[in-house]
Amino acid sequence: MLLFDTESNEIRNIEPNGPIGDKEVAWIHFEGHQVEQTYEFIKNYLRPHKLAFINLFRNNYQPKFHQYKDHAFMTLFGITGLFDLKEINILIGENFVLTSVQEPMPLFKDIKEGFLGKPQNMAHSGHVLYHILDELAENHLHQADKISGEIQSIAKQVFDNPFSNDIGHKIFEWRSRLHIVRKCVEEEVELVRQISRSDLPFINEESGFYFQDLEDDFTRVLNAFEAFQDQMLGIIDLQTSLKADHMNSIMKTLTMVSVIFIPITFLAGIYGMNFEEMPELKWKYGYPALWLVLLTIASVTIGYFRKRRWW
Repeated sequence: MLLFDTESNEIRNIEPNGPIGDKEVAWIHFEGHQVEQTYEFIKNYLRPHKLAFINLFRNNYQPKFHQYKDHAFMTLFGITGLFDLKEINILIGENFVLTSVQEPMPLFKDIKEGFLGKPQNMAHSGHVLYHILDELAENHLHQADKISGEIQSIAKQVFDNPFSNDIGHKIFEWRSRLHIVRKCVEEEVELVRQISRSDLPFINEESGFYFQDLEDDFTRVLNAFEAFQDQMLGIIDLQTSLKADHMNSIMKTLTMVSVIFIPITFLAGIYGMNFEEMPELKWKYGYPALWLVLLTIASVTIGYFRKRRWW
């Protein structure tokens, strides 16, 4: 637990084992394996509403915001390096902010270092919440950059090998994943909007302006994920177009080969008939003459195609 003294402007890193003073602001963070250590502390000293206490220790599958008399509970989600969603539960009161996650997240290490480097960021519980959500938004944008790189990689694969079945599987997987993340971020935008417009004591006039700016950051993240979905549809159209172009090229080549061999096949068919009255068959130079005619027809046809830039 980080404990900030508003009178001395000093910050201490201590274990949560006692009440928080009137002139102190605390940030308590615990992970899944630390539940038993903090259970009694939360119950005895923070005294949240019964529903908030229950939500804090169970899985909540979508972002939510519940406002109580003098505190509030909210659930948000962080995006991991594997582009999965990890639940973050937050309980905030007038002089404390408590965050809870099931698994360790590097995000909170950065938040802790930020508070230790700038203790004044903990001057008010609203400021603490703002910096946590701001770091969460930055994490979202960072992961969005990575996702953009993955999409560009898939687009490159489409150009290299449009007939690869793996590309279709990747696109389907990414579209499903992006749909889930986009839906979550959309709900987080609404959650931040609710916080900025709430009348809770930890949202004062000064911190309210910061939350309005935070709403813009989450909206940027939402717009990015909506753009990613459009890009995925564009990649599908691109792959379909490249496949069609490749097939057209194949059909064009086969058609030209057919055009070359049609007259050759016609002549071969005529002289392949075993009629007795065919003087060319008894001509001494009939066989080489036929070959000369066949090669001339093929050469003239190919030359015509090349002149018209069809081949």
